[in-house]
Amino acid sequence: VCLSGDVCLHCNFSTTCTHIHTCTHRCLPVVLGSLLSCHLACEVCSHQSEPHGIRRLVMDILRMLLAAYKQYPDALPQDSLRPLLRDFIANNIKQFGGTVFKTLQLLSELHSYLVASVLQDACQLVERHEVRAGMAGGLRAAYEALVLQVKNMEASDR
Repeated sequence: VCLSGDVCLHCNFSTTCTHIHTCTHRCLPVVLGSLLSCHLACEVCSHQSEPHGIRRLVMDILRMLLAAYKQYPDALPQDSLRPLLRDFIANNIKQFGGTVFKTLQLLSELHSYLVASVLQDACQLVERHEVRAGMAGGLRAAYEALVLQVKNMEASDR
């Protein structure tokens, strides 16, 4: 599957991919969760123990995929990525708390509208977690920082 537009299985490995929208459509949902989990792991571990260059590699791949996604937005409906983001938050919020929202802040720098689509779900998950775990001020603060960043990014995109 084509990541960069240079090689594409649809084009029999030609040097110029004419199916970037199809490749992005197939690739982004498959790798987005893994890339976010990789970045979350980097946020959780110390800089000394994370593999060298992994953050940069994650960012480069996300930047490339989301640039293609922005170029061909009709190839993959935004709603199709929303469950992936919601599941990422739900599966990690209990163990990693507000660090989950730091990872989404990274994503919002690349595609704020994508993250904005899941903010209401994230708020509900924060509220649910607060009820179960008691007051989780750090979690709420991290969520509010994400909301502020998304609003700022959306305003600068206009």
